[in-house]
Amino acid sequence: MAAPDLTPFAMQEAAARSNFAKASIHNTFNQGRAATMGRRSQDAFQRGFDRSMPKFTAGFAQRGLSGGGISSGVFRNAMQQRIGDFTRQQGYNTADLYDQDQQFNFNQDGYAATLNSELANLSAGKAATIAGTAQHLTALKPYYGS
Repeated sequence: MAAPDLTPFAMQEAAARSNFAKASIHNTFNQGRAATMGRRSQDAFQRGFDRSMPKFTAGFAQRGLSGGGISSGVFRNAMQQRIGDFTRQQGYNTADLYDQDQQFNFNQDGYAATLNSELANLSAGKAATIAGTAQHLTALKPYYGS
């Protein structure tokens, strides 16, 4: 009996590594893209808030509720609410970006686990093939002499 052909194992290993590389590249690209889009969204939210503040405060000034020497509880409460809403929304946006980034990391961990599992299965199959061939050759030993 000839030595076992291990070429299929090598081909399957190469395919598994190639699939892992493709998935990793795709995941990394999407992670970077999502982070960029998230930062742009946060920047746009910040700019919108910054641009709206003069109009917001001017509305109170027109009604005599804000300005030099005026201390209005209505204005103060409105500002606290507006700043609170802004801060809360920024916090939500940041948490969403973090969660999204974590999902990409979990995906990558899953790809690595799949690769490791496939490689372990291939290694076990290869070892079983080699062991089977060795057992077969050992069984033939009495027929071929020492």
